[in-house]
Amino acid sequence: KLTIYLYGKKSKLRWSKIGIVAFFISFFFLGYFLMYLGGLIGADKEIKRKLDLIKIELNSKGYQTSWIIISQKRLSFFNDLLPKSAKKKNSPSWHLKGKAIDVYVFDINGDNLFNKEDISIIEQANKVVEKEHPELIGGFGDYFLEINGYFTKHMIHFDTRGYKHRYTL
Repeated sequence: KLTIYLYGKKSKLRWSKIGIVAFFISFFFLGYFLMYLGGLIGADKEIKRKLDLIKIELNSKGYQTSWIIISQKRLSFFNDLLPKSAKKKNSPSWHLKGKAIDVYVFDINGDNLFNKEDISIIEQANKVVEKEHPELIGGFGDYFLEINGYFTKHMIHFDTRGYKHRYTL
């Protein structure tokens, strides 16, 4: 047991209670810090809205949104570690501003594969959303090149840079 003084009063607390509370508080803050450091949180509300609208558009057409977010706002030192990220001073990554989200796509059309057909379906949904919501216009990118590995090929980039931009890396 530990004797502590709370507001001048002597109290007995068990280490187990303190330890459990401290563990959960530490775990929460450490998890939050690691997610921020790794770019898993921090995107601005517009890019989140765009991704939500794309999901709604896909679902309205009978498609599934089988993906997970793998990157949102990034710190510059973390962005510099990523080989495919934009690093030019005159054209920095939109992730640094929190205006981009990358998703890892498993399947969209329900054939249990990820291929160019899935990319085309997602791109069409992106075009519909941008047409209906011009304030969300931005970049759309895929990494479906032969030089990329399996993990990288499944990535799709969305951003709200203010002008249309399409690329394949």
